[in-house]
Amino acid sequence: MLWSVPPIAFQLAYNWRYFGNPFRTQFPIIGGDLWNAPFAEGFAGILVSPARGLLVYSPVFALSFAALALAWRRGGDPLLRALAIGALLHVLLYSKFTTWWDGTCYGPRYFADLAPVLAFALYPLAPRPAGRAWVRVGFAALALFSIAAHSIGVFATDMDWSADVNVTRHRQFLWSWRDNQLINPVSKVWSRFVVAVRGLPTSRTQPSLLAASYDTTAIPRRVTRDGDPLVFWFRVENDGRAVWLASGERVKGAVTLEWRWRDAERDVRIAKRSERAPLRYDLFPGRRYDFILTLDPPPAPGAYTLELGLIDEGIGPFAELGTPPVRVPIDVR
Repeated sequence: MLWSVPPIAFQLAYNWRYFGNPFRTQFPIIGGDLWNAPFAEGFAGILVSPARGLLVYSPVFALSFAALALAWRRGGDPLLRALAIGALLHVLLYSKFTTWWDGTCYGPRYFADLAPVLAFALYPLAPRPAGRAWVRVGFAALALFSIAAHSIGVFATDMDWSADVNVTRHRQFLWSWRDNQLINPVSKVWSRFVVAVRGLPTSRTQPSLLAASYDTTAIPRRVTRDGDPLVFWFRVENDGRAVWLASGERVKGAVTLEWRWRDAERDVRIAKRSERAPLRYDLFPGRRYDFILTLDPPPAPGAYTLELGLIDEGIGPFAELGTPPVRVPIDVR
């Protein structure tokens, strides 16, 4: 308990020096809506969800929790027991955090502080795998997967993924095994391998084979201008014979979605610059893709038309290839 005094004193002095209140906290500890997450959802989310699960991005830490549990057997290490209590309280606390997925980040952001403890907990297990080959192989596999997952985060992940899919409003993406920051880079490498091996046409090599169909059923036809953005999904389907490449905006051959607002009465654009959203992964013929869009409605009430259509970057719009954009009438009030 005496060893806890210096860090507590430092924290109190820091708060008093920079915030004028020794007991100041970033968020209210009591009250508010910060701790309203259903426990089962939050517990599963921070541990095994594809978007934020600790054991998805660092499965080797499953052995750490096992070691912390073993420390409670007779003769267990008292330091590991103390660390186990801290780890358990950490998991329980963030299981109730209302936005356990929050942040423009990669993987389990809220476990970063606990990572040194979990890494330390692996050491008592070191002598145990010596006599069992399957245990050694299992440990190596989990460790290599964890290193590979974090290497993707360092070198290849899309840090805009959380904003692109708007996970706060569309929380189903937190549980998607087909569309997340860990899978998308791997999927992209695999799809490019398939394209190369099979010699498939793409939006870069044979744009004349591009075609699409649009689904506008999710777009609201009436909007109340109250400061909130217009949020909806826009589904497209690859009806052509070429693979749509996802390489980011302004990269030749990359497929992006472009939209603009038009004054319905005069049929003129109300802004010179259109907006775009890229694909998050390559799309093969016959597959569907949902763009999750967050748009600001026009500032003045009135009748408008939202025009949406795909673009083959550096080559031309799909409209020039036989797939005209769609125009959706929207009444802004």
